[in-house]
Order: sequence, then structure tokens, then C-alpha cells
Amino acid sequence: MITTPAQGLSASAEAAAVDTDAWYVLVNRNSDKALDAADASTADGAAPRQWTRHDGANRRFSLADSDADHVRLVNRGSGKAVEVRDASTADGGSVIQYADWGGTNQQWRTIKLSSGGDGGCGSAPGLTNGTHTMQSSGTSRSFNLRVPDNYDDNHPYRLIFAFHWRGGTAQDVASGGTSGTAWSYYGQQE
Repeated sequence: MITTPAQGLSASAEAAAVDTDAWYVLVNRNSDKALDAADASTADGAAPRQWTRHDGANRRFSLADSDADHVRLVNRGSGKAVEVRDASTADGGSVIQYADWGGTNQQWRTIKLSSGGDGGCGSAPGLTNGTHTMQSSGTSRSFNLRVPDNYDDNHPYRLIFAFHWRGGTAQDVASGGTSGTAWSYYGQQE
């Protein structure tokens, strides 16, 4: 989650660590679409949008260091920073790209949403091979986890729960379910 100070969050909210020398593709959790400099625009005032992900320059952003708690989202293709238009503090204020000048309306904080064990989407600190239990819609569900030997928590990936989670069986995963067509999805195993 990237947020501005204007959201009324506590100043003591823990900042998430970021690599200010890396390029990021920012993907929306709901839509699974990437933040995009529309039509690869390099113009001041162009509005960012979401678009199907690819890793082109117009979808890459650096989290340029502003100070200890804030970064600027700078688009690789345009060299422009994402800012709140006219330094608005109102809900619904427009977000645009503009020359990177370091204004407070171009500075964003990354906020760590979890305070314990969960390292975020795709990150599994402390998870080990074996059977684990989680709650889903008030029902306790168990699953077996096999963490690959080469798993690196600094380069997380998604954990995929397949057909058997939705009422099928592990055999359905291997056989393609009712379609009868066998498929392999992210290395799932019975």
C-alpha cells in the first residue's frame, strides 16, 4: 500500500522497506492490472491509469528516496513523478505525472499493513513444509505446503490454491478437473 500523509494515518505507522535503486511494476490487488503512464506519455499533466501488465518502461516506477519515510514514484519511460494535482488534500484529488521537483505532493509513504508473521502478498516468512490451517468464511481449512529449496523471501511469489480448495480433489488438479485435460499450473502437485 502506498499512501500520502493526507489520509490521516498515524505518523508512527511503520514504513515498509523499499529498494530505492530498483524499478517496480505496481500491480493493483483488486484488478491485477499495473499502474501505467497512459499511452507512454511524457507530458506533464498526463493521468496515470491501470492497464494489463507488461514490463515496459511506461509501467516501471522507481521509488526515489525523498527522506527517511517518503519516496517519489518516478516513471522510467517519462522520467516524471506521480503527484497529486495542485497539491490537493481533498478526497478524490486527481493524480497526474509531472516533472520530478520533489514537492510534498509528489512524496508518498509505503505503509506496512501487517504487524506480525505475515510478510505480505507472496511472502511466507516462518512458513515451513508441512500441514497448516487457515480460516475461510468461518470454516477451518488445512493445507499441505512444500516450500521449494530455492525459495527466497526477498523474491516472493504467489501461493496458489487450486480446485480442491473449491470443493474438488487434489486429483482434479492433476487431471484438469471435469475437463479431463491434464495441466500443470505453477508446479502444483498431488
